Amino acid sequence: MLQAWSIQAAKKFRGTLERDATGQGWQIVWSDEPPVKPGQKVSKKRVPLPLNALGFTLEELREARLAPVVDFKGRKPKETA
Repeated sequence: MLQAWSIQAAKKFRGTLERDATGQGWQIVWSDEPPVKPGQKVSKKRVPLPLNALGFTLEELREARLAPVVDFKGRKPKETA
């Protein structure tokens, strides 16, 4: 996860930075779904919100601040998919 700012609206996005499908530009992908609070039950019928993507090229950026989100809570067990 990382955070970035949009130049035009000064909006803060929290998502992942990825290459776009063409490989020529970049995109930030995020969901507007609020994080689940610890201990909160999540309904099996709950439909996840769709992902949003903001595409851009490096030439379009005036300035950007990418801040990685670091977790210092130690190792977590591997998730089995």
